[in-house]
Amino acid sequence: SDCPIVVPILLLKLSNKLNLQETFGKEIVEVLSNSLDPKGVFVQITATHLCSDITDVRTASGEVVTTYSSGIYELDHTLRAEALSNFK
Repeated sequence: SDCPIVVPILLLKLSNKLNLQETFGKEIVEVLSNSLDPKGVFVQITATHLCSDITDVRTASGEVVTTYSSGIYELDHTLRAEALSNFK
């Protein structure tokens, strides 16, 4: 399967533009859904935001976690909870 090679290329392509983390997750889900036609896609992004480092904010960790899903992960909350638990 080409998937292990294609995913890093997809992430590099989408991350080359200035973007909100939430929009980035949505774009990943849309591209994978349109390309692979799966029953569902679940994406979790953990990122450190440089603005926290630049402003020297010590009350926040600077790490933000966002998720975006489609298909069965939106319809079946048990399946979504299972997917979330796999990321921890």
